[in-house]
Amino acid sequence: MQSGTAVSDSDSSVFFERGAYGDEIFNHGAAEEEERLTLIEEEQDPYSCSCIESLGPRPNWQCLEVGAGRGSMAVWLADRCPEGRVVALDLDTRLLDTRERSNIEVREQDILTAEFPESSFDFIHARGVLTHLKDPGAMCLRMASW
Repeated sequence: MQSGTAVSDSDSSVFFERGAYGDEIFNHGAAEEEERLTLIEEEQDPYSCSCIESLGPRPNWQCLEVGAGRGSMAVWLADRCPEGRVVALDLDTRLLDTRERSNIEVREQDILTAEFPESSFDFIHARGVLTHLKDPGAMCLRMASW
């Protein structure tokens, strides 16, 4: 399903406690997970895309999609920024479909342990991820440096 480079990070407990809210419910291995992610895409993608369009995305933007899920927003960003790059990051990339976009890099990694050089991205999209973190404010500050 996916294409591009894959990077793995197995330590996902730095800021997210095991057994915390959602650990069992939001499991990509669950039978209904693909349906759940599809429903989120159908309900939230139009609003997300509208908000991003209002910013005037440039063709060469370097983008980070945090919690990429099935990949709908990563693909949308890749189409809007064809001269740029989209890093699609998720703890579990089994369901991520890049639809063969050559400008998408897939990383199976925890946002809390991910490292990127300063000023790596022009745009970072993190929908529905921060609510699951112990300290979302600290994560926002960290991502802002990327």
